[in-house]
Amino acid sequence: RLRTQKDKQDLCLFLLPMPFQAAVLERCIARVKSFNRSDRASLFRVDSTDADPFRTRPNTRVVACPEEYIYAPNYYKDLSGNKNGNLRRAVQHIQRRDDLEVLNYQASDAVFCKQVLEHWGDQQRKKYGSMLYGSYTERCLELYDQFPRSDLFGKVIKLNGEICAFGFAGEIRSNLGHVFIAYSNLEIDGLNRFLWFELLRGMAHLDFVNGSHADDAPGLAFAKKSLRPAYMSQPYQVYAG
Repeated sequence: RLRTQKDKQDLCLFLLPMPFQAAVLERCIARVKSFNRSDRASLFRVDSTDADPFRTRPNTRVVACPEEYIYAPNYYKDLSGNKNGNLRRAVQHIQRRDDLEVLNYQASDAVFCKQVLEHWGDQQRKKYGSMLYGSYTERCLELYDQFPRSDLFGKVIKLNGEICAFGFAGEIRSNLGHVFIAYSNLEIDGLNRFLWFELLRGMAHLDFVNGSHADDAPGLAFAKKSLRPAYMSQPYQVYAG
């Protein structure tokens, strides 16, 4: 991954080589060091199952990143039972509305989705002082049609004829998906959980879906936990000398 800030460029290895080969990894690390003119290289994302070999590698530091929420889409086929009461009520609260429409994203929806994003950002800045992923989301809206629907599909939720929530998700490898973006009008009770419910159900053919981390935001962590994740995943960032 190449990041550019003003006149400075910084290269990092986003994922380990696949299929993994130790010699290829070392060449990748050497390439990053050479490009950055540095004696250290950053490996942006290393899963917990791959982190142990780095702990004994000389001049290497392994740093834990925030835990990520992993969901099992099949779970959402049946929300019966007491343990699912809160989630079931949130979903049904939206499903019972006569003005509800759940539609596939179209390019013509972009301007209205940006309005939802701006409103969401105004709400979040009041709480946290900043908004993450705004540019990322706008690029997703603009480049959506360049991806196959298996890799990236979008949903919009309309209430009273207006888009109030939208999200994008897709497969990142065999049997593993990811919810890339999910934004909603937070003033509408239960809407955000309903949006996630629809995105997760759209990946029912996959075993698991990564819901990312909570950005150290208590409200976001509560929302992600309320969806009842199957388990938590611990990623790491590695700094190799």
